[in-house]
Amino acid sequence: MNVQSLQTIIDRVNTASINFKINGPINISSVGRLLLQLSASLEHSDEVCIDLSGVTEIDFAGLQLFCSCHRSSLFTSKGYQITGQDQPAIWAAAAVIGKLRKSRCIIDSKHTCIWVAEYHESVRSTPGTALEQ
Repeated sequence: MNVQSLQTIIDRVNTASINFKINGPINISSVGRLLLQLSASLEHSDEVCIDLSGVTEIDFAGLQLFCSCHRSSLFTSKGYQITGQDQPAIWAAAAVIGKLRKSRCIIDSKHTCIWVAEYHESVRSTPGTALEQ
């Protein structure tokens, strides 16, 4: 059995911005550590950028973490950007869990929700994919 461990590479661009590169699985076992890192980053910088292109799997706890950080950034007027979310593992998990949406949350005034299905064309053509309103 090959067990991958989560790896985060943190690059402080300057005092205003922090970049994260996440490699490996994001699950209930690793989300606590990520929560601490992301919370501290949102507290001590103006912008957090997260690259998910190295994510190999994700569960509900991981998906919820990024949603929660997004909401926190909106309430605190911090910059929050996610790239690399087009990984098949991420979209498959989001579709199965029911995280994908047809429209953004009402609080998403910046239109930065990553769970809107328009971001991923293949989700629309996947039979049986349920999208929230």
